[in-house]
Amino acid sequence: MDRAVPTLPAERIVTLDIIRGFALLGILVVNMASFSGAGFEQPATLLDQAALFVVTVFFSGKFNSLFSMLFAIGFTIQLERLEQRAGNQARWVYVRRLLALFAIGIAHAIFVWDGDVLHMYALLGFVLLFVRNLSDRAVLVLVAVLLLVPGARSLALLLFASPEWTAERLAGQQTFLATAAAALGSGNYFDAVAQNVQTLRRSYLTLAGLDGTVLLGYLLFLVTMLIGLLAGRHRWIQRAPAHAELIRRIQWWALGVGIGAGIVLAVASRFIEPFVPSAWFVVQRTAYSVSRVALMVFYVAVIVRLAQSARWLPWLLPLAAAGRMPLTNYLAQSLIGTFIFYGWGLGFWGRAGAALQLALAFAIFFVLQVPLSVLWFRRFAYGPMEYLWRTLSYGRRPAAALAPKLG
Repeated sequence: MDRAVPTLPAERIVTLDIIRGFALLGILVVNMASFSGAGFEQPATLLDQAALFVVTVFFSGKFNSLFSMLFAIGFTIQLERLEQRAGNQARWVYVRRLLALFAIGIAHAIFVWDGDVLHMYALLGFVLLFVRNLSDRAVLVLVAVLLLVPGARSLALLLFASPEWTAERLAGQQTFLATAAAALGSGNYFDAVAQNVQTLRRSYLTLAGLDGTVLLGYLLFLVTMLIGLLAGRHRWIQRAPAHAELIRRIQWWALGVGIGAGIVLAVASRFIEPFVPSAWFVVQRTAYSVSRVALMVFYVAVIVRLAQSARWLPWLLPLAAAGRMPLTNYLAQSLIGTFIFYGWGLGFWGRAGAALQLALAFAIFFVLQVPLSVLWFRRFAYGPMEYLWRTLSYGRRPAAALAPKLG
């Protein structure tokens, strides 16, 4: 009998679903700048300046870190369960799972939004397969080294990049952004798809794209995936109730470090010019690396503690519903965001400041996605895209597609 079967709904860990739901909110907050075409330019109004400060300190980089950490925790749990059920077949089932996620991510990047991270998670999932048996010490050393890379790279550019190289790089980026803004902001759907293809091509097939953001993004995601690997290996989330005092101390230390580094990040961001090496750029990159990990740890510690409380858990369960179908909700956010702002949709490109972006993100998540997720799981056991992903991964449809009837 084939025992390589999907995880059943009853086997889910509620705390992890709550954290996933929270991560989806933060990801939408940050991605809203890209959807709207506004970017993170310095706003004119005081309200927008305050909103941008909040997003930079408390959101920027923290929630895709959280999502990537959760991906790695899920990796360890799923692979362990697969090995118990399917033995040697488990690794190949998980490879199919990663290939399916990669295909979904690339389709998302081409046909909806070019900021997709799913294909990056899928590729890094193969890295996790190779490093999953490293010792804890080796993993921690690798994390420490990777955390230093962004600041070291910025310092190397400051010391060795020529003015001519910098000017050429900046001109190329400005031309690319202007072309993208025209295609996405005022073009039709096919213009947007063509631009998405060009963005992928530039990201992976040109030195400017690889060196600019892609490799750095992979390194930063790998840091938090390695932390997630350790968390999953030692069942930190599942064992949290037995270590309440330690979690409380970690929570406040992480908050202090994260806020401090986040403020430095926000200040440094006001003095940098994109793609122009400077001392402020070194400070900004280093502060970003530290703040994203520290505040991610703080958020996890807070949610883990609240999830153990009978008073707070009922308030958090709607987040768990959203977190039970993270793939569906992540893709839906892109569809909603691009429809509101892109030229092929409502066409509000470039017309939303940081404050409106923040308000829209909260409205989309709490008014649409959370209630719809709660309603969905009254009827079904899996989110629609999660159902598709499982079908592609295991080569057959999940047996329990409908939610169990109560009573």
